Amino acid sequence: MFRDRNTLLQRYNQDVPPVMDEQEVIMGGSPTLAVMNSTFGDGTAEVIIASKLSRLNQYTNVRMKITPAQADAMATSIVADPDLRGIKGDVLALFFERLKTGKYGELYNIVDARRNG
Repeated sequence: MFRDRNTLLQRYNQDVPPVMDEQEVIMGGSPTLAVMNSTFGDGTAEVIIASKLSRLNQYTNVRMKITPAQADAMATSIVADPDLRGIKGDVLALFFERLKTGKYGELYNIVDARRNG
């Protein structure tokens, strides 16, 4: 599916809409966080997650934005969690897209998706 690390990073770090079909996302062949790191090098999944967190950070109306170092630390914690290493890239992308569009509502009564229009 992905020839090299750059192809993978381009796919998940661009603002390309993710696959929206939930069944396709779950059953599809996108790599898990663990496979990303084992196939494309340690830190690959962390780069993707930190990028998604940073984009979300810019997209939301929070008073205090997280720093790039905090996004990196959070990404490292997510990938280190044995329960989360099996998350597929497309599932992660769909989650962040839904979060940005307000699908899950407000978070902590502070983070709400910016509404366009």
